[in-house]
Amino acid sequence: MILRQYIGTGITSLLAVLFLTIALLSFGYAQYYDRLFIIFLFGLICFNIHNANIISIALIFLFERSLEEIVFFSSSYLFIKPLIYLLSLWLIKLFWYDKLIRRIISPTVIICIISEIYWCLTDYKAPRIHSYIAMLMLNMVTRHLIFLRIPIFRKFQRLAVIKSTVTQPLKHTSVDMQLYTLAMVNIVVVVIMIAEYLLRHLTPLKPLFIYNFYSETVHILSAATLFFIVNFIIKSNYKFSA
Repeated sequence: MILRQYIGTGITSLLAVLFLTIALLSFGYAQYYDRLFIIFLFGLICFNIHNANIISIALIFLFERSLEEIVFFSSSYLFIKPLIYLLSLWLIKLFWYDKLIRRIISPTVIICIISEIYWCLTDYKAPRIHSYIAMLMLNMVTRHLIFLRIPIFRKFQRLAVIKSTVTQPLKHTSVDMQLYTLAMVNIVVVVIMIAEYLLRHLTPLKPLFIYNFYSETVHILSAATLFFIVNFIIKSNYKFSA
């Protein structure tokens, strides 16, 4: 049993370092890294089946990445745009207690909806900013899932099947605030990207600074997410005495 635990711990740490290295070497190939990140999250769950904290964190980001893939492959369908805007309004209402939503996200979504109506009435070929609205919502949901991680997953941990398998109790960890803050940074980056799109398509200005560096910025933030998770895993698995 002890040997199995050490093997699982060693494999988890090895996978963590391996995928962090891949993240740093895969700039310019974000589409491949995203798929590998999903594999990494599945690996975390498989090799840490008793660790409630690692499983809950991995499930949050697995949920986010899976929805991101669905949005990516379905964003060209006509019904997706109104669906994204309707869902965004519902999520804003659901998380209205958050200052970030009231002050930044809500005004951004409302301005985008007004812009979409204006482009439709003027027969203007609208940019696909609804895809960025979807990313905005995904980061918002991820941020709140991290914030509510313990009460949400504690309900599932009470189930008999899960309780017998996931034995380590849920608790606040050092990585929670890091990932929570990183989700906020992602939101700000997406909002700036949307603002630049609006400037290009509603004014004579043609700013492309954020547009040119958006993919690299998102990749860096994704790699930072992986780094924080890897750092947390290694610190949890190996405690060195002073």
